[in-house]
Amino acid sequence: MTTASNPTRIFTVGTLAFAALLTACGGGGGDGGTGPAPVTRASVDKETIQSIQGDAVDGAPGRGYVHVCPGLNDDGRPRNLLIVVRGFAPQDTDREPAAGELDSTCDAQGNGNDHHTLVVRYRNGADLIQRNAGFVRAVIEWAIDRYELTAADRIALQGISMGGVVTRYALQSMEAAGRPHLVDLWLSVDAPQRGAYIPIGMQFLADLYKDRGGAQALAVADTPAARQMLTHHYRQGASTQTWTADHKRLYVDELNGTLGGFPKAAGLRRVGISSGRLGEALQDPKPGQRYVAGRLQVFSGSVPVSYRQENAFCSASVSLNLPIVSTLVLEAFPLGLQANQKSLVARSNVETKVAGYDVDTQVSDLTSYINARVSITGLLGLCETFAATAKAAIVKQAVDAAVAAGEKEAAPYTATYEKSFEAYGDGIQSEGAPGGRSNYIDQLRDALTQAGFSSEAGVTGGGTHMFVSVASALNIATPTGRMDATALQASSPFDQVYVESASNLDHLSSTSGYFAKEVDELFKR
Repeated sequence: MTTASNPTRIFTVGTLAFAALLTACGGGGGDGGTGPAPVTRASVDKETIQSIQGDAVDGAPGRGYVHVCPGLNDDGRPRNLLIVVRGFAPQDTDREPAAGELDSTCDAQGNGNDHHTLVVRYRNGADLIQRNAGFVRAVIEWAIDRYELTAADRIALQGISMGGVVTRYALQSMEAAGRPHLVDLWLSVDAPQRGAYIPIGMQFLADLYKDRGGAQALAVADTPAARQMLTHHYRQGASTQTWTADHKRLYVDELNGTLGGFPKAAGLRRVGISSGRLGEALQDPKPGQRYVAGRLQVFSGSVPVSYRQENAFCSASVSLNLPIVSTLVLEAFPLGLQANQKSLVARSNVETKVAGYDVDTQVSDLTSYINARVSITGLLGLCETFAATAKAAIVKQAVDAAVAAGEKEAAPYTATYEKSFEAYGDGIQSEGAPGGRSNYIDQLRDALTQAGFSSEAGVTGGGTHMFVSVASALNIATPTGRMDATALQASSPFDQVYVESASNLDHLSSTSGYFAKEVDELFKR
């Protein structure tokens, strides 16, 4: 007989986080470092610059600050400058330089570099992309003027995830205005050049449960930059579209409209990188690669375990009410990250703890806990084998009973959860129209509510930037099927593409060696 109790706690949906590396080194009139350079000019000193701001966008300018990390003395030689632009940072709403931040930032760049580095930080890391792009443009213009840069110098522009879109916008806006940016190499590393994808089924689930923790996740999805980047958004526009008007304004009207489609200044080398993939297309996610998950405590109670066994010499017995907690883990994954391919959409499983020990990962601790409560009597010298067998049977009985209890409690809505994603996981295969919502999500909400569930904290999002597709990172418009490296290169507007097999976005762990091949090659003397 099981007894269930459901104390009220918070249902938490994984916070929607964005992170990726973009390296952009762009042209715009540079000649690869040939030609005369001033013998002496303004020095590059270690400092933090906070006085730069961009032009106003919708009534407010983009702001931030720049850490300047000098390299080796370059008097009499072309100047090498690397500008690093960060990605989406919703936690930064009014960022100021912290104590020691300049030193730690410059230390991270390494010593003895034959280039100077400017590390750009936004004041608001989730502000309109146009505003932050205006700030980055102002940084480029400031650097050109401050360091007396000419076409003889070499400039590389590096960003992180959203920074790829920000730098693209900055370059295109300068080109459209006839302002030379002098960038020789632009590396866009896993940037959402065609938008980012987060399962909209999970967004709607969070909205339905905003009073139980969903609001925390939606606060990130509702930031200006997230509303612009997401190709599917629960606050989408008309029923014939899945995106917001903010997304259309950025990608359709401006980047691919009035600003000309893509940076194209003479002398600019454009390099696109898709990072964190295995091969040319999305593979089924590995453990730990889920993007967003909800954890619902579906059962808290006890399972009775009564066991007695004896032979001619020994007896073993136990009578316990073992406390158990069962948690339903809801996982969601992006769909078709390269091209119209069926992939894992949603998955759920039940995690069970007996007496505080996880039955899958803490078996030895659970065994010790139960064994200590088993009574063994008889001729002890003859009972060792008997006792070991009896104890193993008792542990198995306890675990089997606990797992069965948890799965029984989860059964009413496990299948409904997965169906909700099958019906509306990509925002298109939904009931009615693309802007509609699958009734399975409502059924899931009703099932959870009727169960009177409680929940636990600790929801996590995956860390492999799975919400940026290969097609988006390489700005491929209409991919079909699985594409090999040759097809990706032919379909992309980038001059060179790299597909990283690493599950990270750090060029120091790159498997393709793109940083050395591109940036170091540009800067070598």
